[in-house]
Amino acid sequence: MRKNAALLLSLALCSLSQTGEAHDLKVFASRQTLPANGGETTIYISAGHRSPVDDLIEADAIGRYDLISPTGTKTVLEKSAGGIHANQVRLTEPGVHSVVVSKKPSVWTYVLEGETRKLKEGSKKDHSGASIDFGTHYEDFGKTLVVVGKRTDQVPGPVGLDVEIVPLDPPSSWKPGQDIRFRVIKNGKPVPIATVLARYLGSKPDDAWNYATESNRNGEFTIRPSQAGTWIIGIEFRNLTKGEIRDLYDFEANSTTLTFEVEP
Repeated sequence: MRKNAALLLSLALCSLSQTGEAHDLKVFASRQTLPANGGETTIYISAGHRSPVDDLIEADAIGRYDLISPTGTKTVLEKSAGGIHANQVRLTEPGVHSVVVSKKPSVWTYVLEGETRKLKEGSKKDHSGASIDFGTHYEDFGKTLVVVGKRTDQVPGPVGLDVEIVPLDPPSSWKPGQDIRFRVIKNGKPVPIATVLARYLGSKPDDAWNYATESNRNGEFTIRPSQAGTWIIGIEFRNLTKGEIRDLYDFEANSTTLTFEVEP
């Protein structure tokens, strides 16, 4: 079992490094668990491979950036001129609060120049006349969960992100050494047979994953956190395009992450 997981992790990392898909858009909270009377936490965005902060993301590249309460109230968070787009918020409503972020879709094409392959922004039509390897349409998403008050047996549901990782077990079961089930969905439908990577914040090297598995035919998967702390789950998958859209790009690639806290 461990050998299979190690092989899957190795193959997944190799695949992502070769395709350039590992965008890793993430959203974090400085405090992912707050007491019963609530409190303040700082929400911020991270892009790139390293955690908690690596690349900065421009405001005009961000699509959605919302805080959603346990009862569904949505608050649009502020985007700064650049950086991590930090928002200090006070949460008092008991339950699981979600923060979601998305990047605006983008298209990139690999162009062959002699023996060199270069990744350039734009579709295949934007680079007509060049020697083209393939083009890809990217969409990236992230979500974090902040728990206020006692961790209950109520399972938080999806909050409407286009591609989203949803817990299937309640916050009361998010503990070290215990299986936690999740489902990955796209537009409300399960994503089958997708590679799932996970790591805890603070693991080294800070640009590597240390847990790998795969979603089943129902989009479900299980992780077993080895220790308490903030955990990050990342999923990326791609599909071949069909029809006329193939003139613009060959693949549609999606990535989504989830950060949440495992309590001792």
